[in-house]
Amino acid sequence: MIVIDIPQIGNILIKPGQVVDFSTPFIETAAQEDVKIQLSSHLHVPSKKIFSFLKKFVGEEIKKGDVIAEHKSFTGYRKYKSEFDGIIKEINHEDGSITIQIKSDDEEVINCHFKGEIHEIKDEKVSLKVKNKKGYKLKETPDDHGGNVLYFDPQMAVTEEMVRDKIIVAKSLTGYDQVKLETLGALGIITLEALQEETELATTLIQEVNDFEQIIAQQLPYCIVNKKDSTIFFYE
Repeated sequence: MIVIDIPQIGNILIKPGQVVDFSTPFIETAAQEDVKIQLSSHLHVPSKKIFSFLKKFVGEEIKKGDVIAEHKSFTGYRKYKSEFDGIIKEINHEDGSITIQIKSDDEEVINCHFKGEIHEIKDEKVSLKVKNKKGYKLKETPDDHGGNVLYFDPQMAVTEEMVRDKIIVAKSLTGYDQVKLETLGALGIITLEALQEETELATTLIQEVNDFEQIIAQQLPYCIVNKKDSTIFFYE
């Protein structure tokens, strides 16, 4: 069993008992955008006094139609009702504005970065049944990720079909090989020695030499990186 943290960014689309792979939808997220509203202009009040008229404050969730601010005076009554569902992100007393973070209509589906049978989903974690697994400690990793593994040898004649969407395992990489693998569509790199060139690929460093030698000897086909525990699992 491998335990995977669930990122808190959207709706979970998998369920216990389901067999998943790297093409299975995992999480559906709604894109967010910021909307700035000039409250002082709506209420006809000085910008620096905007706090005095607020009914909602930073961090509060609001619904469309909620009164965010109101101004009562002898000459009249003005109020501003929200046009959006969202969260108050910022109140600016310099220009008399507020910023509301809203969900847009655009949605993104993130596929699973793991393969196997879902045993349980509990406490923001997924328990994954796999046939065989080996775990190792990491020196460094940027985030949680995983996928198909390609064990790279500098003598290999690699093609785009071989490399695309694969996580490359290599003890070290020359700058030339690194750029070539990136160009062919590699998804990430697992290595023992730091890369020579900067990269935007997820780069994971194995902590122990003996562990890396075991990884190469076993050549299990898939991997999952857990940043929180600084651990990588190779499995099948």
